[in-house]
Amino acid sequence: MRQAKHIAQLFDLHDMDFVVAAYRSVLGREPDDEGLKHYTGRLRAGFSRATMLYEISRSQEAKLFGAQIEGLPKLLEQAEMGRVQRIIRRLRRDPELPLNRIENALGRLDQVVQRLEPMLNHCVVRVDELRYDTNALQRALSEDTLHARARSSRRPDGAAAQAGPWPLPRAAALLAVLGGSRPSADEVEEF
Repeated sequence: MRQAKHIAQLFDLHDMDFVVAAYRSVLGREPDDEGLKHYTGRLRAGFSRATMLYEISRSQEAKLFGAQIEGLPKLLEQAEMGRVQRIIRRLRRDPELPLNRIENALGRLDQVVQRLEPMLNHCVVRVDELRYDTNALQRALSEDTLHARARSSRRPDGAAAQAGPWPLPRAAALLAVLGGSRPSADEVEEF
């Protein structure tokens, strides 16, 4: 069967034949492997052919194709009404069901916030510490640069002062902070 003209033609088919015919009729194409497996599996699991047609027909692809199958609009309307009626029955049995779901979701959200709050506080404290350390290092480097310039300008031969690989005594502080530890006063003075 290429495309069904009436819904009864589809309901005469079973299993994979039904799925292939539904794809051809509702979507205007052959089913892909994934779709064929999915809908055949659902049929074999006990879902009705009407449910499968309803699901396939609600897709954006089906709306774009615009299949004209006699009886399909009525089937879709009935399926939608059945869906609405099931929701109404569930709400009548438990009118607080949506509220319970919202309350549960809020409770889970509160638990997540409680777990994240200590981490956030730790991050804020660490950022403050890093700001303090950065400002202290900037001041120290500025002072050292000024001292180094003053020393080099006092040399009688006018040559720049050589203080080894780290001409600035507080460069050790910079390296230590970047490495994650604060140097002691003795360590800074060694340089």
